[in-house]
Amino acid sequence: MSNTRPNQPLFLCLGGHGIAVIGAWIVALSAWPALAQTPVNPAYTVTNLGGLGGTYSDAIGINNLGQVVGWSETANRATAHATLFSGTGSGNLDLGSLSNISNNTSIAYAINDSGQIVGKAYGPSGSFQATLFSGTGSNNLNLGSIGGGGGGAAFAINNSGQIAGFSSDQNISNRATLFNIAGSATQVGSYPTYPSLYVYAINNLGQMVGEGWTSSGMQRPVRIYAGGQADLGDLNTYPYVSGWALGINDSGQIVGRSGVSGGALHATLFSGTGSSNVDLGALGGPNYSSYAVSINNAGQIVGESSTGVENHGFIYSGGVMSDLNNLIPANTGVSKIQMGQFQMGRRINEFGQIAAVGQVAGQGMRALRMDPANPLTSISAGGAARNTKFVSGMNYNKFVPTINPSGLGTTVGLLGGIAGNGGAGALGLNRSVDVAFQAGDPAYTVSDILTLSGTEGDTFILQLSYDQSLADGLFGSESNARLGWLSDGEWVLATNGNSGGTSTFVAGPWNSSYGLGFHGVDISTNTVWAVINHNSSFAVVAVPEPVAAILFSLAGFVLMSRTGNNKR
Repeated sequence: MSNTRPNQPLFLCLGGHGIAVIGAWIVALSAWPALAQTPVNPAYTVTNLGGLGGTYSDAIGINNLGQVVGWSETANRATAHATLFSGTGSGNLDLGSLSNISNNTSIAYAINDSGQIVGKAYGPSGSFQATLFSGTGSNNLNLGSIGGGGGGAAFAINNSGQIAGFSSDQNISNRATLFNIAGSATQVGSYPTYPSLYVYAINNLGQMVGEGWTSSGMQRPVRIYAGGQADLGDLNTYPYVSGWALGINDSGQIVGRSGVSGGALHATLFSGTGSSNVDLGALGGPNYSSYAVSINNAGQIVGESSTGVENHGFIYSGGVMSDLNNLIPANTGVSKIQMGQFQMGRRINEFGQIAAVGQVAGQGMRALRMDPANPLTSISAGGAARNTKFVSGMNYNKFVPTINPSGLGTTVGLLGGIAGNGGAGALGLNRSVDVAFQAGDPAYTVSDILTLSGTEGDTFILQLSYDQSLADGLFGSESNARLGWLSDGEWVLATNGNSGGTSTFVAGPWNSSYGLGFHGVDISTNTVWAVINHNSSFAVVAVPEPVAAILFSLAGFVLMSRTGNNKR
C-alpha cells in the first residue's frame, strides 16, 4: 500500500486502496432497476468550506444532513489532517490522528447520517490504519487489520454503522475487510481469484462494490459479498481492460469506469449482470477519459472527466452529462471544480448536494459543497403522492405545485418558509417533504384531503385550491372557505394547530408581510392559504365555525412510505 501524503501531487491508482462491504449481495439480477430519470442539471450555489490553515482542502464524503468530511493542509503545509467541515468556511474541526508522531497524516473518507466518520490515519506502527474518528479530535479508534497484518483504510460506512475498507494480512496482501468498533477486522470476498481485493462503496443494504486485482495485474470492477465476488464486465467495445466500481445506491445501481475502444476509460453505469453496461461518455468526447464516483437514489451520478484541456467535475442526470463548472453562478471566484485527489467517497447525497473541490481565487484549491438551487422531486401514485427534498436554507417557494389528477384536481403549493430553519448549528436540517392526496368528503370539504409531513418545526405557507361551485353550494359563498386542519376528528382552522402566533384572517392572497397565524381566502384564484408550523391532514372547509365530527375514516388511505432525512 502506498503511504503517499495527500498534500503531494497524486496520480492515483485505485488498486492501492479499497473498501470492503458487509453482508450478502441482495440485488436480484433479473430485476435490475432502471436508471431513474431526474430533472436535468439544476443550477447550484457554492460554499467554500475553508480548511485548517493551509492552501489545500479536499471534500470527499457528504451525508444527508449536508455534513462534509475530507482533509485539509495545516498551516505552513506541515501535514494533512482529517477534517469535519463546519459548513460556514471557518471553525472546521481537525479530527486528529492515531498518534502524536511527526507524520500524523489522516484522511476522512465517509460520514453517515448519525455523524460517524471513518477513514485512515498514520499510526504508531508506521503505516496508515483504518480509523473510526471520535469527532472530538482525539481518542480515535484503530479498527485493526486482517490477521494482525500491516495497514489499511476504512472508505465507507452506511447508516447501520457497517464499516468497510481494506487491510493487509500478514503476507502484506490487501484484503477486502469488514471492521467493527471493537477493533476487530473480518475478511470478505474470496481468494485467490483476486490476490488483492478492495471495496469502494457500501449501500444501506450492505451491498458492496469495488475492485479486484487479478494475478496478471489487471484491475477489474467487482461486486463483493460475504463469500465471494463477481466481475461486473466492461463496455463490450473493449473488453478485459482496467476498470473499477466506485459507487452503489440503495436500488443496487452501480457506477464506476471501464474501457472503450481506443484505450480510454469511460464513466460507466454497470448493469450488475456482467454485460449491457452503459457508457456515460466524457465531457471532451469519446477519445477522452472519465469516471463516475457516486450515484444517489434519484439516479443522479457525479464524477470527473477530461474536457480535452483539463479535468472537470460532472453531473449525469436525465441522460445528460454536464460540466459542474457551467452550473454555478458567474463571478463566484470558483473555477476548476473537480472531484479532488481521491477517486472514492460518497460525493452526492439524497438531496442532490455535492462534495467537490475547486480553485478559489486567492486561496488555492478548496473543499466545496454545492447545493442545488431547486429541490429534487419524485412523483408516484399517478401524481397524487410526491416527495420533495429541500436543502437546509432552501425556500419552500421553489416547490412546484402538486396536482391531484383524481378527485377534485386539488393543487397544493408551499408559498414560502425556509427548510430546516429549526435546526441546530450552521447546517440546520435538510427536509424531505411528503404530500399525498385522498378524496374529500362532500359533506364537509370542497377539496381533496392533503396529508403533509416533513415540515414540522418550520414556519411555512400552505395553499390549497378548491372547487368554486361546490364552495358556493356548501358554504353559501366561496368567501367562507378556509384552510382546515383535521384535529381529533373535527375540521378546525389550520392555524389552531400552530405553536405560537395569532390567528388573523385576510380576504385576499398571501404576501410576505404576514406572520405565523395569518390565513385567508383568495376568491380570484380559488385558493385558501395559512401560515402554519405543523403537519397533518388539510382540506378546504367552512370555518371558523367548527365542523361536526367527520363520518369518513382515513383507514385504507395508503400514504406512500418514504425514508426522509430528519422527517418528523
